[in-house]
Amino acid sequence: MRYRVIAPLVIAHDQVGQAHHKYAGEVIPWLSQEQTEHLLDMGMVEELAAPAAAPAPAPAPAPVATGDPGGTQQAPPEAVTTGAASRPLQAAPKEVWVEYAVSRGVDRAAAEAMTKADLQALGAD
Repeated sequence: MRYRVIAPLVIAHDQVGQAHHKYAGEVIPWLSQEQTEHLLDMGMVEELAAPAAAPAPAPAPAPVATGDPGGTQQAPPEAVTTGAASRPLQAAPKEVWVEYAVSRGVDRAAAEAMTKADLQALGAD
């Protein structure tokens, strides 16, 4: 189960006991039963629904008539995508880095168990 922090700050322990500072609005991917009961009773986190399946990708935009009868005009840059998520900023929250790693083929559970530094090292090209 995932939880969103609604208190200004929560210190949550991961599966190996490492403490993580989570601020209001951040998502905690895992909590022990004891932490879950305590943080919910204190009103510091709220339970999130299970993530929905990823939406289908949007269809490519229809070609725009440009007056180029030979068809040599290239698609505008915003219409060209690679399908891979762009690399997050270094300061992005760990959850953003987890999503990036998953988009690059890393198992979600493995990505969530990794540290932010490990996730950033995976994304280095």
